[in-house]
Amino acid sequence: MKTVKANMLQKSSVKVMLSFGVISPMLFIITFLIQDFTKPSFNPIRHFVSHLSLGENGWVNVLNLVALGLSTLVFSIGVRSYFNNGTSGFWGPMVSSLVGIGFLLDGLFAIDPGLDFPPGVTPTKTVHGTIHEFAGLLTFVSLTALCFVFAKRFKADAKWREWEKVSRLAGFLIPITWIVTSVLVSLDYAGIYPNAPGGLFERISLVIACLWLSMTAYKMIKSINSN
Repeated sequence: MKTVKANMLQKSSVKVMLSFGVISPMLFIITFLIQDFTKPSFNPIRHFVSHLSLGENGWVNVLNLVALGLSTLVFSIGVRSYFNNGTSGFWGPMVSSLVGIGFLLDGLFAIDPGLDFPPGVTPTKTVHGTIHEFAGLLTFVSLTALCFVFAKRFKADAKWREWEKVSRLAGFLIPITWIVTSVLVSLDYAGIYPNAPGGLFERISLVIACLWLSMTAYKMIKSINSN
């Protein structure tokens, strides 16, 4: 009886940790979309999500990024318990932790002003802005890697076979849209393509990543319930 209760308690705690991976990415998307269309002088087609941390009510986006980072770290602990064996039992929580650290650093170290935002502020290059750039790269590389780490694990389980394909697709789309983002923003900064839609493609990449993460966490919880 004690063993049964212990197992039930362990399953419950794992589900709670995994639920952070379900809820937080969705809240992150909703929050930045609301800010996209309510922040004065902000252009979500051109500007990064990180630009929301600058100017009026910038703390909202800082908190949004930090909350997502901390939640992803909690989720990674749940992943460790869910994938309790094999190489994915190590790499799954390791890479998801890097995703969480990336988002956390994105929030704690604000992006430098640029692309005419905030209005009237001269573009600058600072240490915290450089850290933010590194954190952004870490986030997107880790998200891409996580898709393939999970896909490899899912391939071994017939119940996850279809989601393996979805995970691999997300793993291709996230870096492709991020590369397009980087090219467009570089062209914008160089004056070759003013007002380029870099922010739009960054949002596409983030939405794909967050939806995939949220649905994967949900399916993990669902599989625990079915056992």
